[in-house]
Amino acid sequence: MTHTSNTPTTIEVWHNSPIRVTAILDRPIWFSLTQYDGLGYWYSREEDGGESHLYSAEVTGRFVDILDVEEELQKAGYDVDDTIADIASNPDEGEVMGIPGVAHLASLGWDGIIYPDYNQWDPQEDTDALLVFSPKGKIRSFSEVEDTKGKAKQAAEASGYDWSLDESHSLRHLRHLREWK
Repeated sequence: MTHTSNTPTTIEVWHNSPIRVTAILDRPIWFSLTQYDGLGYWYSREEDGGESHLYSAEVTGRFVDILDVEEELQKAGYDVDDTIADIASNPDEGEVMGIPGVAHLASLGWDGIIYPDYNQWDPQEDTDALLVFSPKGKIRSFSEVEDTKGKAKQAAEASGYDWSLDESHSLRHLRHLREWK
């Protein structure tokens, strides 16, 4: 599925954050392209014992699928696989624009890049994600998703994910913590 467009395009997206987001700042931000993937990132963070917030939004801009500009990046001296690996390695907002291939695409006027990232529901699979370089003014309708746990459970079960394994793992983990006291 190609999302590359030379004219601004509006895409519905989902963002997961360990903290409540109260304002969109002008620093890079990552998005899932489906609610299902967003719920996977929310669930993963929640299972790791952290606070997790899932937001839905609309983002407008010129976005390029990294695989559609592979030849252009190679001609400029950038390895696409290295660029993807650097993006998917979870750099912070300050580091991401220092990734050479990312900086090159931003210099060409792209507002964001669609790239393959790991799938939280199935680590053996990839899913597409969107990195928006400078989001201020490009994001609308940014709001927290309600009943995220219920939606995550429903999405997981609909795709065959065995939610009960996680619930039993959590119970065993809690029992284990009690034994340490």
